[in-house]
Amino acid sequence: MDCPDRLLKLQETQESENGDTQQADALMMHELVYINEKNVQRKALEENSDFKDMWYLDNGASNHMTGNLEYFSKIDKTVTGKVRFGDDSRIDIKGKGSIPFVSKNGDSKLLEDVYYIPDLRSNIISLGQATEAGCDVRMRKGYLTLFDREGELLIWANRARNRLYKVTLEVKQNKCLQLSMSSDSMNWHDRMGHIGFDNMKTVINKELVIRIPKLIVEKQTCTSCLLGKQVRQSFPQSTSYRASNPLELVHGDLCGPITPPTTANKRYIFSLIDDFSRYMWTFLLKEKSEAFDKFKIFKVSVEQETRATLKTFRTYRGGEFVSLDFNTFCDVSGIKRHLTAPYSPQHNGVVERQNRTLLGMT
Repeated sequence: MDCPDRLLKLQETQESENGDTQQADALMMHELVYINEKNVQRKALEENSDFKDMWYLDNGASNHMTGNLEYFSKIDKTVTGKVRFGDDSRIDIKGKGSIPFVSKNGDSKLLEDVYYIPDLRSNIISLGQATEAGCDVRMRKGYLTLFDREGELLIWANRARNRLYKVTLEVKQNKCLQLSMSSDSMNWHDRMGHIGFDNMKTVINKELVIRIPKLIVEKQTCTSCLLGKQVRQSFPQSTSYRASNPLELVHGDLCGPITPPTTANKRYIFSLIDDFSRYMWTFLLKEKSEAFDKFKIFKVSVEQETRATLKTFRTYRGGEFVSLDFNTFCDVSGIKRHLTAPYSPQHNGVVERQNRTLLGMT
C-alpha cells in the first residue's frame, strides 16, 4: 500500500509570550513511506527504543520539535501555536523548552527552543535553527556532519535510502536525588495546622473532629515545625565570669555612625571597659579605620598607669577588629582575643549596655 505523500509545508506559529504574537517561518518536510500491512508489527515498533530516540535532521524545518514530553528538562507551556499540514489539517503546539542530550564522551549537550507538539510522531532537528545558533552543517557524499561553534563534532549521520538524514540520540534522563513519602499521620499533622502528635491522638480518640479517619499516629520529625517553632535560648542576666585583676579582661566596641556628628566631625565612639573595675575609656573617631591606632595608644597608656598588662580583649567580629594588622599586633603583644558570635551583642553586653547609657547621657 502506498501512503500519499503528506507535505508538511507551512507552520503557522503563534507564541503567546507576554502577549506578543510572532509568525514562524515556513516548515518544509518531505518523506515518502511504503508500508506492507502484512509485515507491520505496530506494538514492536512502539516498544523499540531506537525508533523512539530517532531524530530527523531536516534542512526545511524552521524549528526543532518533538512529541515526547519526557525529553524536556525545562518547558514553558505558555507558548502555544498551530502547525498546518498540506491537507489543511492542524496540530497544536503545547510549549517550548530545552532537551539535554548525552554525547559519546559522556558530556551533556542542551538543545534549546524545542517545540512540544503532542500529536507529532517524529522528532525533528532543524538544521536552519542549528546554523542560526552558530553550528556548522556540512553535507558531502553520503553523510552529514554537525559541528558546534567551537568546532566540536556533535552529529554524524549517514544518508538513508529515502534520502533522509536521521540519527539516534540519547536523551539525558532526569535523576531524582531525594524522594520522601508522607504518612497519613504526617499529612493530618500538616492539615491540622502542625498540631502536636499527642494532641492529635487526643483529637482522634475523642472524635473531636468530624470525619477524621481512625489512624495510628506515629511521632515523626517535622522540618516545618523545627524551622517555625524553635526559639532562641534566653541569655543570662549576668555573666558567670568576672575578672579578678585590672586589665585581665577588657571589653571593646565601636558605636556609630552617630548623627549629628560632633563639631570636629567625629562620627564614631570607641568604648573600652575594664571588666574588673568597670572603668570606661572612650575615643571619638572620624572613621572606623582609626580604631587600631587608638587601641595601641590605649594599651601603652593604661599599662603604664595601672602597672598591669592587658591580657584579654573581647570585641565583636567587625572588620576593624579582625584585620591582619590588629591580629598581628595582639599576637606579638601576647593579648588573647575573645570574638563574640555573629548577631549576638549579648555576648559583649558589658560594653553594649554602657554604650546605651553613654548615648542616653549625650
